[in-house]
Amino acid sequence: MKIHELFIKPVERPIEGVIKADDDRYLQTEVEEYVVTGEIRKGFDQFANRYLNETNANGVWISGFFGSGKSHLLKILSLILENRTLQNGQTVAQIILPKIDDEIIQGDLKRAASIPSRSLLFNIDQKADAIGGDSTAPILEVFVKVFNELQGYYAKQGHIAEFECDLDSRGELEDFRKTYAAVSGRSWEEDLPVIETLENETFAKAYAQHSGKKYEECLKLFDRKRDSYKVSIQSFAERVKSYIEKQPPGFRLNFFVDEVGQFIGQDSKLMLNLQTVTETLATVCKGRAWVFITSQGDLQKVLVNFRPELGQDFSKIAGRFKTQLTLTSADVREVIQKRLLAKKEDEPPALTAIYDLERDNLQTLFRFGDGSMEFKGWRGSDEFCGFYPFHPYQFDLFQKAIVRLSEHDAFTGRHTAVGERSMLSVFQEVAKKLTKHDVGALAPFDLMFDGIAASIRGDFQTSVRQAERQLDNPVAKRILKALFLLKWVREFKATPRNIAILLIDKPDVEIAAHEKAVRTALNLLETQSYLQRNGEFYEFLTDMEKDIEVEIKNTEIEESQLMKLLGDIIFSDVLRDTKIRYEGNYQDYTYARRLDDQLVGKDADVSINVITPDHPNHENLTALIAQNTGKAELLAVLPSDNRLIDEARLYLKTQKYIQQNTGAGIEETRRSILTERGQQNSKRRSDLQLRCVELLSKTPLYLNASRLESVGEGDARNRFAKAAQELIRFAYPSLKMLKGTYDETTLSKTLLDPSDLLEGIDLTLSEAEQEILTYVARNQNSGERVSVEEIIRQFGKRPCGWYPMAVLTFIARLFRLGKVELRTTDLLDARAALDALKNTRQHGAVRVRLQEQFSPATVAALKRFHQELFDQMNDATDARSVAQLTSDMLIKEGRELRALQDQQSRYPFLGNLEPVIRSIEDLGGKYFTHLLNNLADFQDELLTAKGVLLDPIKAFMKGPQRKVYDEAMTFLREEEANFAEVSTEDIAPLRLLATSVAPYRGTVIPDAKAAVTLVRALIDTKLTEERLRSTAVLEEHETKLKAVPDFARLSDPQKTQVLQKSDEIRQSLQSARFISTIRDRLARYTSTDYPAQLALLNRLATPKPRSCNYPENTGDKPTGIAEARFISAASLKAECGLTYLATEEDLDRWLEALRKIALAEIKKGVRISL
Repeated sequence: MKIHELFIKPVERPIEGVIKADDDRYLQTEVEEYVVTGEIRKGFDQFANRYLNETNANGVWISGFFGSGKSHLLKILSLILENRTLQNGQTVAQIILPKIDDEIIQGDLKRAASIPSRSLLFNIDQKADAIGGDSTAPILEVFVKVFNELQGYYAKQGHIAEFECDLDSRGELEDFRKTYAAVSGRSWEEDLPVIETLENETFAKAYAQHSGKKYEECLKLFDRKRDSYKVSIQSFAERVKSYIEKQPPGFRLNFFVDEVGQFIGQDSKLMLNLQTVTETLATVCKGRAWVFITSQGDLQKVLVNFRPELGQDFSKIAGRFKTQLTLTSADVREVIQKRLLAKKEDEPPALTAIYDLERDNLQTLFRFGDGSMEFKGWRGSDEFCGFYPFHPYQFDLFQKAIVRLSEHDAFTGRHTAVGERSMLSVFQEVAKKLTKHDVGALAPFDLMFDGIAASIRGDFQTSVRQAERQLDNPVAKRILKALFLLKWVREFKATPRNIAILLIDKPDVEIAAHEKAVRTALNLLETQSYLQRNGEFYEFLTDMEKDIEVEIKNTEIEESQLMKLLGDIIFSDVLRDTKIRYEGNYQDYTYARRLDDQLVGKDADVSINVITPDHPNHENLTALIAQNTGKAELLAVLPSDNRLIDEARLYLKTQKYIQQNTGAGIEETRRSILTERGQQNSKRRSDLQLRCVELLSKTPLYLNASRLESVGEGDARNRFAKAAQELIRFAYPSLKMLKGTYDETTLSKTLLDPSDLLEGIDLTLSEAEQEILTYVARNQNSGERVSVEEIIRQFGKRPCGWYPMAVLTFIARLFRLGKVELRTTDLLDARAALDALKNTRQHGAVRVRLQEQFSPATVAALKRFHQELFDQMNDATDARSVAQLTSDMLIKEGRELRALQDQQSRYPFLGNLEPVIRSIEDLGGKYFTHLLNNLADFQDELLTAKGVLLDPIKAFMKGPQRKVYDEAMTFLREEEANFAEVSTEDIAPLRLLATSVAPYRGTVIPDAKAAVTLVRALIDTKLTEERLRSTAVLEEHETKLKAVPDFARLSDPQKTQVLQKSDEIRQSLQSARFISTIRDRLARYTSTDYPAQLALLNRLATPKPRSCNYPENTGDKPTGIAEARFISAASLKAECGLTYLATEEDLDRWLEALRKIALAEIKKGVRISL
């Protein structure tokens, strides 16, 4: 079952998210689908009571957060009071009142609707263009404009409307309109927009005819009207009163003004203007003109901001707007639930089944923590079904999000909160995305961004849009959208867990994997600087995070910025030419830009170096000229002018300061200052350019330590262009070798025209051609390949400076003369050569070689070498193919040997391959002719290496010897601790194998294999013997232990406890791999563990004292019985002064000393184990 099948009405149906005051296209739907929430019902009750019974408090203040439905409520009220009839014949009241579950309120509203009235519904921002009269009271002007429209007067110009009003008051307006139509042939209404300009003369004629006044006087009528036109609140109220009195008894005129709160903003004068208009209308019209307005903030909060400025008027404004209707998130939630999310069944079985199954899981899933704001979840199946596919937290959290975003000017448009979006429309957009999903899918919070993105300013979305383009992690994109919405919702703590909750899109989500994906995405976003992490909290970063209050003079800049600025001005703005056009051949030469010796941009063979007053040697001209000697550099030393540098630095500081302090939310005063500074800085930039033009027009220029007097003074660009000619001639002395001009025609003629060379007379090489031929030969002899691209690059540099087409023509001529051959994969003929030389993208692939021949004997010798080295035939025929095949095999051999050598850590002797590998790799990288010409230089070396090194190593690594080697080395490494029990002669073959540089030769491997067998058997024997001996000693001590009289008195568990250590030792002796380990373990037992067993036996056998009640202070309390302490006899150290026993007397002396030390321990109560 799909989600869309749950709803009563299609989610995709048009729902006007933002109700517009002047838009009646969807009026029927707006009325029929209007939801009267509990809060709105209370508001209707309060309003109706005052509307029917009070005449003084004629103001209604409707407030609510952005997208809460203020405009919709305002429009519904205007329609009810006007008793508007819809297309279906019903009045708005007849549709709305049944939705109110209170008969008293229904009755009051019905009576209010029965009062004759006219509703003027308008958006103040859309109407707020000046009409003249009082520019200091824009709210009054809007009211006057709307009232003029009501009366059919021209609303865009107040003085024209006043003229019409005057005529109308005398009953002359219709007559005048007829007169004007007769005079002009057009209607008065049609010409009103241009009546004061294009049609003023027509008006004068018509009005003179109508009024009998002079034509000249009528021409100036509107000028006088415009100058004298004034509008006041009192006069406006009097006009409204006059209008009301002409209507049926009890008639009321109600002004419904949308978005007044945003229009007023923080301007207290506008607030006072609104209060005065409302109050005067109440006083003059005696409660028959009401003012209904909407505002984002409730009246009390709005007035708090104005309290210091309004003074006593504070309470007057509050008293004027006694009726205050506030829409809350609960209202919005109810509207969305009833209008958008109403289900065909209150509790569809498909949803109740999910809720019953996942109830406990859902409570856990959506529990925000880490000090975040708390949200109520679904309180039961009815709420789950009612709000599905949304979670209740999303209504409150999204409301806070859009409020905070609006406070930070995140939305587009003037005085705009959510632009063309309300909460209803955003939730609809989200719901529409889920309609095709299976029932069970939930709406994640990040989808709210997509629903409101169209209303968010583009500069605020930069990071999100950039992430959408650059990040491949879909979870990261979703996180960024969610945290953008919550950027300023401080109550929400954006921990990984809470962020994961925002992205839950199904009840049975695998939360561990989900949270892991969220953490991975968070790490990515933090690394990419989309988010900032503070402890466990993450925060979205905007472009305007900084608010740096730094004075311009204290702003720091890098010297590199100064160099770049001056470089841009001097080279890009003043000199402008990026290349030097040399008049000798009309070719362009790139030059490097240098400022104070520092490169600005890319380097080149020639350069122009401008020395500024900031250079350390600026005043030492001699040093600067000396440094210029021999360089292909045009040196320009600017005159001393510190102002240039100071102004440049100031420009950069100002520019940086403005950039750091400009953006949304800046105070208007500060913005104006920065704007002015920016304009000044633009002028400063222009002045810097003019200053550089002046300095460069007369600065001295030097080349090779000589001043260029010929350039003189004058236009800076011309001076440097002349000097650049000298620079090119100096830098490229070989340019004189070029004897003409060269282009594609010359190239084609050289290669294809038979009369050019073959039938010509001059077959000798030019100086330039000989240079190229020599270059090719030199590289070829050293084994290096030369491409057309390399030749062009080589002869384009100093000292030649030849342009590419000249070099190509020289190569073509050498080709035609048979001096060189051109190849790609194959040899090229003349036409193929022409195509390749004309295609610059192929120049790197076209190789140039001397035309060369090889004897059959040379080729045969290389084939024999190939067969001997690789043990296979070389089936190629021509010299190149034979050599190329050998070269390919060398490359392959090198790769295989290098892979073999990678195992050197296990087989150290493979290090012997390095010299041979290097030789093979070097030969494989040579051009094929090197193999043919230089075979004698390397064949003996490689063939010898094959016999004594390569073949034996390959056989070793692929044969059974390798396995023996591996086993022997493993045995040597693992049994090292037991080798002390074996003779060095038995181990010697293994030691020899480990250090052998050529184990594949001789009997090293067989000897090592035999040694492994022998030594393993010896070690096994000795291990067995040592285990038996140690076990016997252990059992002897265990027997003595059991023979102790106290042992027999122990219980079986106590006996087991005493003997436990013996069992542990017995097991460790059997599992020990090393002989030394067995000995050490036995020694530790006899010296430490055995005495400990005796002590344990004594403690267990000693009876514990009874617990008795003794009279205090009798001295008869029993004392504790001290536990016996045991030591081993081996631990006794007899101090007899002897180093060894040699006589019976020595023995008696030692025994006496031992007796004394033993007796001393016994007297201490210590028992000695034997």
